[in-house]
Formats: sequence, C-alpha cells, structure tokens
Amino acid sequence: MERAPTALTGQRFGPYRLVAPLGRGGMGEVWRAARDDGQYEQQVAIKLATQADGAASPEALERFRREQRIVAGLDHPQLAKLLDAGVAATDLPWFAMALVDGEPITRHCERAGLDLPARLRLMREVCEVVHYLHQQGIVHADLKPENLLVGATGELHLVDFGIARHIGEPAASAMTLSCASPEQVRGLPLTPASDVYALGLLLYRLLAGRSPYREQAAHALAHEVCEREPPPTGARVDRDLEAVVRKALQKEPAQRYASAQALSEELFRCLEGLPVQARSGGLHGRVRRFVLRHRSAVGAALLANLALAAGLALMVHETQRAQHQRARAEQHFANVRALGRVLIFDVHDAIQNLPGATSARKLVVEHALRYLNELSEDPSTDPAEDTGLRTEIAAGYRKVGDIQGQPFGANLGDPEGARRSYLRARELSSAAVAAAAPGTARDAAQRELVVVHKRLGALSDSLGELAQADAMLRAGIVLAQALVDAHPGEADFTSLLAAMHGQLSQLKFYAGDFPAYLQAAELEFRALSEVVRRQPDDREAVMSLSVWHDLRGQYLAQHDDSLASGRLALQSFEASMRLKQQLLDREPRNSSYMRYAASEHLNLGVTLLRVKQPAQAIAAYRRGTALLAELTRLDPDNMDARQALALASNNLSGALYEGGDLPGSARAARESIAVFESLSPGAQADVAALRIQGRSHFHLGRALSRSAPRESCEHYRRSLAILVDLQARVGLAPGQLDPAEVRAALARCGS
Repeated sequence: MERAPTALTGQRFGPYRLVAPLGRGGMGEVWRAARDDGQYEQQVAIKLATQADGAASPEALERFRREQRIVAGLDHPQLAKLLDAGVAATDLPWFAMALVDGEPITRHCERAGLDLPARLRLMREVCEVVHYLHQQGIVHADLKPENLLVGATGELHLVDFGIARHIGEPAASAMTLSCASPEQVRGLPLTPASDVYALGLLLYRLLAGRSPYREQAAHALAHEVCEREPPPTGARVDRDLEAVVRKALQKEPAQRYASAQALSEELFRCLEGLPVQARSGGLHGRVRRFVLRHRSAVGAALLANLALAAGLALMVHETQRAQHQRARAEQHFANVRALGRVLIFDVHDAIQNLPGATSARKLVVEHALRYLNELSEDPSTDPAEDTGLRTEIAAGYRKVGDIQGQPFGANLGDPEGARRSYLRARELSSAAVAAAAPGTARDAAQRELVVVHKRLGALSDSLGELAQADAMLRAGIVLAQALVDAHPGEADFTSLLAAMHGQLSQLKFYAGDFPAYLQAAELEFRALSEVVRRQPDDREAVMSLSVWHDLRGQYLAQHDDSLASGRLALQSFEASMRLKQQLLDREPRNSSYMRYAASEHLNLGVTLLRVKQPAQAIAAYRRGTALLAELTRLDPDNMDARQALALASNNLSGALYEGGDLPGSARAARESIAVFESLSPGAQADVAALRIQGRSHFHLGRALSRSAPRESCEHYRRSLAILVDLQARVGLAPGQLDPAEVRAALARCGS
C-alpha cells in the first residue's frame, strides 16, 4: 500500500528529525529536517531510499548508494555538501546534505525579469559547475531547471545526483526525457558531451521561455530527442547566439562543444561581442577571405568592387578594434590552451584508472588534441617558439597511443595505431627540445621525450622487435640520465631514470639475457630505493618497487630447479604482493592496481607449484582469474585485461592437470583459447598473447589425450605451429614451452 510522505513526519534519522517533504522522485524522497540532539541548531536536507510502496529494491538501494558515493566525493561551493549518512532502525538508508533554498533557474529568470546578459552570465555559472563535475569524472545526466536552484541573493546551486554516472558508464534507465541527450535516451555510455547537450536545452529555455520539444508522449518525445533538429528559439537574439544553441544541440556528440567550459567561453564571446566559433565557417567570413585573397582579380567588376569596398571597410574597422581585442584574443588563447591541458592532464588522469573508462579516455584526449592542434595551426601562433605548446601536444599524442595499444595498460588493442601516435609524440617533443633554451620548459620537453622512448621500447618488445626495443630504451636512458645529472635532487627525474632501467631489465629478462637483466635491475633498484627513501608515499615508486620484486621472483624461480630457489622466489612474490595490496586497499577500484594484483596472484601460483603446494597454487590462480574476469566485465574494451585473463585461465589449466583434474584442466584451457579469440587483431599479434595461445592448445591437447585423442592431436598441431613460428621470430626464452615437448606429445598420439 502506498505510504503518504507525511507518515514520516517527525521520524528520527541520526541526530535529525524530519520536518516536511521537499520532493519525491524515482530515486527516493527528500525532506527538510532539523537537528534536535541538543548539540546545535541546523536545518538540512535528508534523502531517503524509499519508493512508492515504502520499500526499496536491491537495484534502488545500489543507485542510492551510488549517489551517496558521488556526492561524498564532491567539494564545490555550488554543490550541496554531504554532511552525514546512516541507516535508520527500520533499515532505511539515508544521507544528509546542506539545505539549499531556492527556485528553479527558469522561474527565477522570469520572476526577477533578468535581461539577456544577466541570463547568459547565470548560464555561464551553470557551465562552470558542470565543468567541475566533469573534472571529477562525473556526468550529472539530469540538468533540468528543477535541479538548478537560485537563492534569494542570486546564488546558484546544482542538486540531485540520483542518475549521475561516471564518465564512460551507460546511462541510467530513469531520466527526464525533455532534458536528456540522444545518447542518453539510447542508453549509450555517457560522456561530458551528454551534459553539454542538456546545457544547450537549458540555454534554449532561458532564451525562448519554453522547451524546444513539442511532443508529450514518452515514445514520441524520445523520437524527437534523437531525430528532430530543434526549431530556432524565436527569441530576439542575434545569429551568433542562435548558432551557439544549434551547436550545443547537435545530435552527434562530437559536433557539440568539447566541454561545458568551452560552451561557457562561447557565451563569454557573445557577451563581449566577439566572433563565436559556432559561426567560424559562416558565409560572411568566407566572402571576406575570398575578397582579400583575390582583390586584384575582381577589380574590374562592380560587384567585386563593392565586395572589395565592404572588405576594406571591414579591415579598417577591425584595425581600429585590433588593440582592444588583442588582449582578449590572447586571453582566449590562454583559456583554450588551459582547457586542453585540463583535458589531457587532469580529466584524463582522473578517469584513467576507473574500470570501463578506456573509450572515455580516448574521447577526452582526442578532444584535447583537437583544441591544442587548432592553436598550433592558428596563423597568429608560432609553435616553433613555444616549447610548452609542443610538449603538451606531444603528451596528448602519447596518451592517445597509450589508449590505442600500450603494453600492460588498459588499451584498445591497436599496436600499429599506438606506434603512429608515439612517433608523432617523439617528433614533437624532439623538436621542442632542439628549439628550447636550457630551463624548465626544455626539461619538461626532454622528460616527455624520455617517456615516449619508454613507450616505443615497450611496444617494440611486445611485437618481438627486440633490437629496436633495446636501441629505443638505451637512447631514453641517456636522456633521463642527463636530466638526473642536471638536477641531482629531483625525485621525479630519478624515478624516470629508474623506470627506464626497469623497462630495459624486463626486455632483457624475457629475452633470456640474464646478465643484462641483473645489471639493469641493480641500477633500477638503486634509483627506486633513493626515491622511496625521500618520498615513502610516492605510489608510482611503490608500484615500481613491487614490479621489481615481481621480476626478481621470476628470475629466482627460473634460475635453477632447487627447492631453495623456489622458496626465495616465493618470498620475492610475497613482498611484491604486499606492496600491491597496500595500493589496492587505498584504491580498490583502481583498474591498474587490480590488473597488477591479479598478475601477482598468477606469479604466486607458479611458485607455489614449484614448492609442492598445488592446492594453494590453484587457489592463487582462481583469485587472479576472478580479478581479471571482473576487470574485463567492467571494461570490455580493455584488451590488456583480456590477454591477462587468457594467461590466468591457461595457468589454471596447467595446475588442474598437475592435480589430476583433467576435465577442469580442459575447461580452463578452452576458456583461455576463447578469450584469445575475442582479442582484437592487433592484440592477437602480441608475442606474449601468442605464447599463451600456444600453451593453451598444448594444455588442452594434454587434458584430452585419454578422453578425445583425435581432438587432442589437433590441439598439439596448433600449439606446435604457433610455437615454431615464435621460436623463429624471437627465440626461446627460459621457462617457455619448448616446441620439442609438443613434438614428443604428437609422436605419442601417433601423428
């Protein structure tokens, strides 16, 4: 039976007592409440996880907790701050926020009689607070007037995060259709562009006093949102402002403004009478450029003379305004460049380790690169004299490369695309280093160049181009060492040098060149120890030290077959796991930490088998497999996680075979092969992935040797073909499956 909201009046939630309902929606009820525990007086807003029947489904409770987590992570003067949270005696969850008294933004504009400039300034405030959310990796997804409240003194507040999502997550099924974007209606992953569309709708309402949509029925309205272009506002505004509205309301996200801040800057241009980007390709501009380019060719005709006269008059007028606008243009340049930096270095890095963010990261960096490249191509800009701009663009290309195909990082499985992006980053950063005078800007460019060398070395290693990888990493080490020599007390440069030696040590280890591995690993350990000594809370250094222990454990495990060596390896892996677990405990949803912790479980499994603890080994493999399966579920575009899952299933297959569980071994091997086949073509070309595939076919053949001998032989053949090709290309490293072992198995099965 439906419970009236007044039935809750006077009930106690923590130190607060409910006074009166403020609103109700699909995500719960909001009440005005008063603190009455005698400590002090305070009015707050309390949100309750209730539905129409008074109960909340598990899904509704999860949505409620999601909103609570999102609000708790925000800190902005125009967002209601989370004050308290708890669960009532009736098991009803609640949380308390600062009480916001105000009226919807549209009602405020009408009641106060705000003129156009005042409305645009208020709209810019909305854009700025939404931009803050995007910097935190959040899409609001419900920017309707009722959620934008203006107080008695004109202060603006954004409320209600009931259907907010992290960037890259699918849209909620619940939404306000008349304020939703086309991709939100379609249930697609949300990006800041979705909120930009909603801001365009709000701007339309503030100008026209009505919604752009005519339909009322849900189905018809959804069709109109997705398919029909909104009509002009009909308001008395100039063509620039109408163009701004049209651009914000483009059906394709990529054709809208790149961010809420970009829309805010466009409204600033409208307020200041400056040209807007939304009309940069307009007829007037094209005609003027044509006349100025071809004035000598059209001088004989009256029409051309008139056009030329108009063009020259415009030039004189613009010359008179030039000094006045130059300062604004320079400020705009700085603003756009700052926006590019925010997208590349703040927004991207904020969402980088969120599970499921791979595609969103690509979108963020591509938008940022578009901004920075526009600046570099602007005739008024000379990037040859601007080391910082070139370095920023290089970093953008490097991050695009990371998303396309960085080995051991969340990527889309496009190694050749990654190579092209990295080479462009190297070209730009090399030019920046060559053009710059000694100083901070040159150091930053050289640091970026070192990082690009590391990426190119790792990529070449993953593709079996070992000589090219060695040359690239050694060149990067020389550049990093020069930075350390010039700045001996700078921990960042010391960490960078350690990372370069660490990448080289991995290359040499997996190539089987153990003397070179030990030399590089020793140099890495010295540098890392110095960094951790100075900055014990440096998470990157802690992770690097963990990886060092991991590789050391692998070396000890392969050094000889003795039980003593296996126990030493186990100690190294356990040390590595402790460091990774420390990081994962701090950030349990960090996809990089999840990935590395899973890998450590796999290494522990290998070593536990060596020291004759098969049950513990199988348990370790299952833990690693579960972590990777969850990571793959959260981020299906992440090819690195998929490849690691294939490895985990392969290792589990081997352990189950050793334990006598042949059906279980066969199932795990089939899972490994299926995961490999789901990889992108680029990811399937990875040497490590091919090794996993070769071993998985061998494990499956071995597990089926008694129950299905004919199929068993077929999998041995597939394994042998893969391993022989790899041996010819990159050799046979210690610890890898030898094709001779597969040939022997084939001989036993009579093939």
